Amino acid sequence: MAGIWRDLTDMPVFSILTTEASGLAKEVGATTMPVILEQRQIDHWLRADWKEAQLLVAAYAGALFVCA
Repeated sequence: MAGIWRDLTDMPVFSILTTEASGLAKEVGATTMPVILEQRQIDHWLRADWKEAQLLVAAYAGALFVCA
């Protein structure tokens, strides 16, 4: 999942990014879901300039979801 982290004060601040739900998440009634990165995107997320990295903030299009 994509997250952001900053040392703003006397403690670190962390957040998981969310985006509009898609696929099975949307089918079960979710309106948002975590931003899920594919393995090939992780290094880009961690090292790219924000203008490039923010393009990865999108609904997951992969097939990892399973409805049990």
